[in-house]
Amino acid sequence: MKAATALGVEISRIVKTVVFIDNEGKPHAVVLLGSRRVNQSKLAKLLGVRRVRLATRSEVAELTGYEAGGVPPIGIPIDTIIDSELAAINGEVYAGGGDPSTLLEIRVEDIIKIQRPRIMAVTDTSSIDEKSI
Repeated sequence: MKAATALGVEISRIVKTVVFIDNEGKPHAVVLLGSRRVNQSKLAKLLGVRRVRLATRSEVAELTGYEAGGVPPIGIPIDTIIDSELAAINGEVYAGGGDPSTLLEIRVEDIIKIQRPRIMAVTDTSSIDEKSI
């Protein structure tokens, strides 16, 4: 990933916040490693809904107050889930800092302490390539 290279850090230190809308219209932010992809079927099942879909760019801005690609993992006013793989990491990570060109350095434990997300295993176990992020 470009962010990891630019910062000179391991790819496992880059995280992203992705917003989904469930079939009942409720938004959910998922915080996960940047190299992982949310398994939407798994997420829907864990949420107890039929399906979820990615929020549009305009929905992301309306729901979070931030532009897609820059949504931070804290301070967002919607239900938040942190993937269990990320929750198990100790130390600092780099996440969206409010716009697509800004990163926030934050400890994973602080994301959990501040945002109080639910911790769930919502990703596929394989990494994704840079083109599909």
